[in-house]
Amino acid sequence: MLDPLPWNRWKKVPLEDYDTVFVGQKAAALDGRKWLPYGVDTTIFRSYPSNLPKYACTFVGTYYGFRKAIFEQLAGTITAFEGKYGHDCCRIYNNSESALSLSGNLLAARPFEILACKTACIAYDTGSGLETLFQDGRHLSIAHTISELKEKIAYYSNNPEERSQMASDGYQQTLKYHTWANRAQEIVDELR
Repeated sequence: MLDPLPWNRWKKVPLEDYDTVFVGQKAAALDGRKWLPYGVDTTIFRSYPSNLPKYACTFVGTYYGFRKAIFEQLAGTITAFEGKYGHDCCRIYNNSESALSLSGNLLAARPFEILACKTACIAYDTGSGLETLFQDGRHLSIAHTISELKEKIAYYSNNPEERSQMASDGYQQTLKYHTWANRAQEIVDELR
């Protein structure tokens, strides 16, 4: 279950009250808790191969905190969208050559959603566990600094064959291992 409450409002209960506890962040998988990363709903996020990309590099999400500094340094390099969800978000990804995941050290659904649209994903990641789910440079591209992020955006913008191959490999990896059906099966397997 993805708890919609802010992190500081969770009720703390002893872990021994539960048989299994699943957490969405790798860093929280301590003391018997099991890491269960996000997945993707492929009935919403999917590839529409007939569309031609309109955007070189996009970001879909909220403009806040550490992202503000990133956006300022990437000005003129990306097209950003705020307040787009579900099918609207999917259409943006399908009309993008590449899309950014700017989650820092928290793993969100965004990389899975981007890759399910068969769009190249460039992730700014500082330890979310993404590198244990995907191979950097093959399924997606991971930057650990803002300057590295800028370099990767430029690189994949100028290398369409590599970008396309990475998008295809990431798409296959996502559909094989990272759908919500996969996550449900992981829960069933763990509880057997």
